[in-house]
Amino acid sequence: MCLGANRPTCAAPLFPVIIHLDLVRERRTEELPLSAEASEMVSIPRAELDALQAELRRLRREVARGVARARIQADPGPGDDAPAFARGQLAEAWGISE
Repeated sequence: MCLGANRPTCAAPLFPVIIHLDLVRERRTEELPLSAEASEMVSIPRAELDALQAELRRLRREVARGVARARIQADPGPGDDAPAFARGQLAEAWGISE
């Protein structure tokens, strides 16, 4: 993804910036091993940064949903011979009343 079509530093990777933002959001203070020189760094407008963060959240949610869906589909479930309990039976077994 490019920060802007007219910017000469468009090919610079965004991953260190995104990782840094994640660490800042999580209030972690560890240093990041950045390989970019100061001359390779770019500044971006706040609105564009917010849009990138929103896109990152959306992509993470999408991946999480896919992982959850795969886990649900891979789970064979209790099977046909699993015991089935009525609500009252469960309440009695757990020592709670309805």
